Amino acid sequence: MNKVECVAILTILGCFYGKGKSSAKQMAKAWYMVLEEFDYWETKQAVIEFAKNDCREYGTFPTPGVITREIREYRREIKKKHREIVEELKVTDDYGLLSDGAKRVVPLSGFREWKKTSRGWINDDGKCFMDSDKKTKIEKVFLENLRTIEREKLEKNAPKFLPEGVKK
Repeated sequence: MNKVECVAILTILGCFYGKGKSSAKQMAKAWYMVLEEFDYWETKQAVIEFAKNDCREYGTFPTPGVITREIREYRREIKKKHREIVEELKVTDDYGLLSDGAKRVVPLSGFREWKKTSRGWINDDGKCFMDSDKKTKIEKVFLENLRTIEREKLEKNAPKFLPEGVKK
């Protein structure tokens, strides 16, 4: 690392830990480096959860690690809901017995496809085989449906505009 690179690193650290002494532009760039891998809706949910649970005497900006931890926790919750729905799919053959939440995530056609894939198919020789790749693809669709439903909940309260100077 040379001196210029060292100053760049210190500038980034100053954006997080400099108690607001950085410019808004520098701060936005620094936070973007940390948050760029995350989905907007996941990040928004993490920020909301942080704000709800922050019980300090006076508010200060959270550290990047606090926000990314909240995002990862939110992701774990989504995956847990997904696993619960998959377990529900495994134990019933009747679509009508699924919970309302599962029905929103898994359309009837998807349920039939899941059951067909879960049991395996009969090939030309009369032997049953599993297409685990197709089952994985179906699960990914269900997980994306679940994320979409969660995102829709958040969109209800989403701002209709971006702050001045912020580009998409």
